[in-house]
Amino acid sequence: MPDEARVHPIYFDSEINGDFTDMGIPYRIVDADAGLDLMLPLHISGVFQYRVVNEGLLKMYGEAEGFLQRSLLNSLPGVLADSEGSFGLPKELPTHAKEIGDALVSRLSWTWTDRFGVVLEQFAVTECRLTAQSSAQLERVLLTLHADEALRDRLGLPPKRKPAAEKPPRAEHTQSAQSAQSAQNTQNTQHAHYTQQTPPQAPNLQQVVSKLVSSWQAAVEKSKSSAIPNTPPGARTGAPMWRCSHCGRWNAGRFCSECGARRVWFCPRCGKRNISNYCMSCGFKEP
Repeated sequence: MPDEARVHPIYFDSEINGDFTDMGIPYRIVDADAGLDLMLPLHISGVFQYRVVNEGLLKMYGEAEGFLQRSLLNSLPGVLADSEGSFGLPKELPTHAKEIGDALVSRLSWTWTDRFGVVLEQFAVTECRLTAQSSAQLERVLLTLHADEALRDRLGLPPKRKPAAEKPPRAEHTQSAQSAQSAQNTQNTQHAHYTQQTPPQAPNLQQVVSKLVSSWQAAVEKSKSSAIPNTPPGARTGAPMWRCSHCGRWNAGRFCSECGARRVWFCPRCGKRNISNYCMSCGFKEP
């Protein structure tokens, strides 16, 4: 087989590759029978193959597989958004791999062929899974809809656990509980007799202040330890977030709120790295 006809398979996973590793790829989930229509982030994994048509262009860029992988994953949100949920529920996406692949070819053919000398040959989806955030959001929605197990199965959710039946107490456990209760009653009687004989003492103000300060310090330490660093502040609301390459802070605007650096974005049309509002290579507007 000549070099210009080589076919290369590449595996991808949006949770590991691309610009949507933390937030997931947004997808509209529609189920008319259940009255369900909402946008949730997904993680999609699969494999695609590209065929080399111009070895010279490919060698000019060296290792281009990483760019092709990122370019394909960054184009997936646009393809899924254009579908308006017509590809069905998340677990049905693998059956629509051909339609998704054709849409990706129309989006990427100009960039891949003219710049890298390759064409997208085949595309397949192996798995679609909900993110932790989208699973929690979907569970809340299904709770209001009183969803049955059939709907949960169509959405790819695990079956709802049934509460375990309470076992009757054993005889020895009942005797032990009665003995413990009798001992507790005796202790309470002794304590009541003691408290009746001992006059109450006024609380020490210094001890009260010391306890309040200790409780406040413990609450501060607990809040510090429970804070999760580098978590996107807009992840719960679904706002598009990006991480600053200079200081690592998560931001929602075009400039970093920590160091003022401009957001860096890759053009979904040509793959050019940009920091302005429009692509410097093809003029595509920043998404």
